[in-house]
Amino acid sequence: MRLTAEQAMADLHKAIEATIDGPVHIESEGKDVAVLLSPEQYAALAGPAARVPERS
Repeated sequence: MRLTAEQAMADLHKAIEATIDGPVHIESEGKDVAVLLSPEQYAALAGPAARVPERS
């Protein structure tokens, strides 16, 4: 099933919001193709060298 651009953007928006609860794994054909992290999750994984962008 192919998604329309609007459906894909809506799904991506939901996935980004879901990073509040933890990393979001994006799969294609049963394999992870990406993992979305919140800025705070990224900083925790990357350590003190990580630069977290300021939220506006």
